[in-house]
Amino acid sequence: MSNSELNLNTANIEANAIEATTNFAIALSPMGHLYLETGVKAGESVAKETVRKIQEFWQNDYAVGLLRFGLISLPIELTPSTSFWQEFSREFIAQICRYPDVLEIPTKSISIPVPQDLNSFLEKAPFMLGGEYLNLEVLKNLWLDLNQALLRELANYSFNIQNYFSAYHANWNLVGRVCFHLAENKDNSTYPFAFLATYTTRLIGNLQLQYLPLGKALQEYAGEKNKALLLMLLMPIQKAATASSFIKELVDSGNIFKPLAWRAQEAYKFLKEIHLFESAGVVVRMPNWWNAKKPNRPQVAVAIGKNKAHSVGTEALLDFDVQLALADGEKLNAQEWQEILAAQDNLIKVKGQWVEVDPEKLKAVLDHWQQVQREVAQGGLSFSEGMRLLAGFGESSAADQKNDVVRDWSAISAGNWLQEILHSLRNPEADTDAQLLAVLKEHLKAFCQNWVRILLSSAI
Repeated sequence: MSNSELNLNTANIEANAIEATTNFAIALSPMGHLYLETGVKAGESVAKETVRKIQEFWQNDYAVGLLRFGLISLPIELTPSTSFWQEFSREFIAQICRYPDVLEIPTKSISIPVPQDLNSFLEKAPFMLGGEYLNLEVLKNLWLDLNQALLRELANYSFNIQNYFSAYHANWNLVGRVCFHLAENKDNSTYPFAFLATYTTRLIGNLQLQYLPLGKALQEYAGEKNKALLLMLLMPIQKAATASSFIKELVDSGNIFKPLAWRAQEAYKFLKEIHLFESAGVVVRMPNWWNAKKPNRPQVAVAIGKNKAHSVGTEALLDFDVQLALADGEKLNAQEWQEILAAQDNLIKVKGQWVEVDPEKLKAVLDHWQQVQREVAQGGLSFSEGMRLLAGFGESSAADQKNDVVRDWSAISAGNWLQEILHSLRNPEADTDAQLLAVLKEHLKAFCQNWVRILLSSAI
C-alpha cells in the first residue's frame, strides 16, 4: 500500500469515527435537575448509539432516565461526566439491594435512605457542564428523586423489584447477597479444595458482580447505625446454620469469615448440602463438574444385546455384559475398582475426575448385576425382559429402596446389535435386510402389546 493510499485510509477511518459520535453531556441545571445537552456547549463527544439510548430513557422523566441509565451496560466507554452520573445511579441501585425485605416482598412504600458517605462520592465528581451547581444538597435531592422514580417504574412490574431488575440485567438480583464459593486447589493434594464466603456490594464495569470477603462486611457495617443492615446481610447464613450443622460449626467458630482449605470429605459435605444453603437465600458457586441432581459417579455398566441373537422377536435371547465404568463411559479395570471400593472418602479423584463414591452401595449393585448375569447365563434374557430393563423397570417395585440404589448406581444400555434392532423398529423403511424386516413385522404386534402391558403394570 502506497503512502497516499495509507493516508486516505486513515482519513476515512477518522471520518467514520467522527460521524459515529456527537456532542453530548448530562448537564446540571441551576435548579439541581439533570438535563441532556447536545449542542456545542456539551464539550464532550459521545457515541451516537449511546446518546440515542440515553435520550430514549430520558424522554419523559429525567429521574427515571437516570435510574434506567444505571441499570444498563453500554459497550462503548463513557465520558467522565456521563460515567459519573451512571455510577451515582448504580450506587442508588446497590443501596436498594441492601434491603432483602424490599427485594422479596412487593411493596408500594419504598424509601432508600441517603447513604452517610455521599460526600465522598461528591469528591469524585469530574469537570462537567453545570458542575458549579453540584453540591451535597443537590445530590441528596437527586437521591430522593430516584426514590420517586423507582416507585413510578415499579408500577409497571406489580411493584416487584426482582422482576424490574431482571428486565435490565439479572445480576442486579445478586447484589447484596452472601455467596459461598467452593473451588479446586489443584496444587495441594492434601487440601484439594478452597472455601470462601463473600458478599456482593455492587456491579462494576460491564455489570459484573464485585465480590468481597465476608469478613470485610464486619468493617463496612461497623457502628450501631449499620447493625440492622449487617444483620439483614447475614440473615441467610443464620438460616443456613439452622438447617446445616456443617455451616453452624463454621459460624460458631468464626471460620465462616475466613478463607479455608478443605479436604475432599469436607468439600463433599458442603456439596451435598447446597440445596439447604440455596433455600436459605445463599448464592453458591461451585465447580462446574458437580451436578447435585446427577452427581458424577462410577457405575456398574450393563450392556444388553451386544452380540446378534439366534432369532428376532419378543422371546429372542440376548446376551448380558457387566462392566465397571465412569459416568462418561470410560471403563475401569479391576485395580481401579478395588481402589474405589477401599476409599475412605465419598469424593475421590479417578482418572483425573472427581467422583462421588459409596463403596457399600457400589458393591451391593455390582453383586446384584453379577447375580443377574449368572441367571442369564443359565436361562438367557428374552427380548421383552431386556426392553423392560432398558426402560428402568426392575422386578421390585418403584418404592423399593434396593431398586432405587440399583437404578442410581447403574448405567443400562443397549449393545451394538440391539441398537440396530431398535433402530429398525423405529425406522423399518430404512433397513435393507428383507428377512429381518419380515421377522420384525411378524413380531411387531406382539412386541407392542407386551410393551403396553409393561407400561400399564408399572403405572398401577
